[in-house]
Amino acid sequence: MYKIICVLLLSAGILSLNSCEKKASAGAPGADKAREGYLAINKAFESGDASVLDKHVVKDAIGHSPMDPEPKRGIEEAKKFFNAFHNGFPDAKIEIKTTAVSGDTLFGLYHMTATNTGEMMGMPATNKKIDIWGVDVMRFNADGMMVEHWDFGDNVTFMKQLGLIPDMAAAMPPPTSDSTKTAEKK
Repeated sequence: MYKIICVLLLSAGILSLNSCEKKASAGAPGADKAREGYLAINKAFESGDASVLDKHVVKDAIGHSPMDPEPKRGIEEAKKFFNAFHNGFPDAKIEIKTTAVSGDTLFGLYHMTATNTGEMMGMPATNKKIDIWGVDVMRFNADGMMVEHWDFGDNVTFMKQLGLIPDMAAAMPPPTSDSTKTAEKK
């Protein structure tokens, strides 16, 4: 049931992003610049070429991630993360599924695959593959430069696939006929 709910919520989110794209981007000033910047930043993330950020990110940009309670401040912090990620996942591929722009904010749904063949942030390589989905939310200025970023990648799946946290669903014993009957009585 949980998986069905998750699929329905994800589908609803994708549909709403698609409808936003058609409505919001038609008249949103700077939508093309924001998309161009977003695509360039993602290509740089794949290649590990952090110098590309100089063309698309303001010097005092702010980055937010559920994995870090404190926002990262400044383009140099973003470059450090790009380099660390690329060192750990040099074969990363990011497919942008859809984008939507509303005002100065871009929403991007992405799918990323990669293999952890190098150290990343002090953790040794696991040589395991990741296959995750996520949403980027980025705020751009009038010049098409990113000023703020929120990452909502599926970090739990990311860590499970690397073997850094247990897959609790796989560890659960299958239901017994007695537990099924008990659940039906309630």
